[in-house]
Amino acid sequence: MSKPKLNERRKKFISAYLETLNASEAARKAGYKDRANQAGYQLLTNTDVKAIISQELQSRMEADRESVKARVLSLWNAVSATSTESMRDRLKASELLAKYAGLLTERVEITGKDGAPIEIKWPDGSDPTA
Repeated sequence: MSKPKLNERRKKFISAYLETLNASEAARKAGYKDRANQAGYQLLTNTDVKAIISQELQSRMEADRESVKARVLSLWNAVSATSTESMRDRLKASELLAKYAGLLTERVEITGKDGAPIEIKWPDGSDPTA
């Protein structure tokens, strides 16, 4: 997939939006003085601009996730050299960081009575699955 060609103001908008996450402010910083609110909204709905912003945000989140993983592992490695109270605090902190980074996921399965599928009954007696 080739990279879309954008004019300088759109490039500035993307850069400012990634910095502020505010479309109106980013539009003003990019030079859209009149109706910055409208310009910001329109730029965010532009497929090329939206794609670039999405890609950049995704890569930043992945980078953040990797740094959190490294921090969690560092905390876990440091736990063995600490006192009991400090160890408890570090373990809790690392658990919260791991959950934030998606390293620990909790799964909850919701079922009906005795593990049966959940039945949905509509007031008018209709069957939404039919």
